[in-house]
Amino acid sequence: MKRAEFILIFILIVSVMALFFFQGNLTGQVIGSGSGFDVFGSGVGGSSILPPDSSNSVSELYCNEIDEVGRDYYTKGRVDVSGNIAEDFCNIEGNKLTEYYCVGKTPFIEVVECNCLDGACELKKVNHNSCYLQFEIQESESFGKTVFSLLDVKSVYGEFDSNRLFYEAEDAEFVLNTYGTYGNLLNRYALDSSRTIIAEIFPDSLESEPESEIIQLDSGKILSTIPYDGDIAQVSVENLDRNDFSVLDIDFSTLSCEVSCKNEGEFVKEGDSCCAGLSEIDLGGSDYVCSNCGDGICSQYEDKNICKIDCN
Repeated sequence: MKRAEFILIFILIVSVMALFFFQGNLTGQVIGSGSGFDVFGSGVGGSSILPPDSSNSVSELYCNEIDEVGRDYYTKGRVDVSGNIAEDFCNIEGNKLTEYYCVGKTPFIEVVECNCLDGACELKKVNHNSCYLQFEIQESESFGKTVFSLLDVKSVYGEFDSNRLFYEAEDAEFVLNTYGTYGNLLNRYALDSSRTIIAEIFPDSLESEPESEIIQLDSGKILSTIPYDGDIAQVSVENLDRNDFSVLDIDFSTLSCEVSCKNEGEFVKEGDSCCAGLSEIDLGGSDYVCSNCGDGICSQYEDKNICKIDCN
């Protein structure tokens, strides 16, 4: 092997190693440093570590997803960059995830703050019958960018269908991100565009079949519901295709989810409130009554077949 060829290969290996070994302290942002690399862009939406000069030998790097996990904070994945294997990992403190993934043949890397375990972020478990945030989000197009702005937000209590988590949705157009007090990423939820509609066009002749046409509106309104336990301090929305990123203007001091639970014998509407550690007896329709089964008293609302301990 000629000396010049050996030096070129050595530079390539050093550049690849520089992609993976770096230090940083950012919240949900892509970071990177090292000889021959620049960072383009920032934010949870994702940014790439790319060779600044396409004529550089580093531009010939290839990136391959070994287990096809891709950019998924909640699943541990591995990538092969020109023969160097790297897998997602947590820091020693367990509060940061280093995420590796490929877009085409380009290697990407992100450091995200979260509760990290065995190379993946842990999902926060939230009870279904609890507090939720309901959003109305304006979606519009401006100079080739998708712009998101808050129209309304309110806190509600009950049992609601939440937007699905992003890791479950491969067809999501947008993602709603929630962050904690210290900027740590809490969860990501899939959103669909409200500007794309399918219209039925009916022909003049009754003998012809109607045709469908996809229409792109100038603006639209996205409705979103997500669990809320008071930890959320910031919310953003991103367009996955364009990497457009908007932080919603929310005053969380005006949002509270105070639940006034009912006592025994009190009536409640389904989804409106709760029983204070008591059983719920269905009265038919949407009403139910709170019952303290196990207190030794057979109340008029307790069924002897359901609460045998009180109504023997």
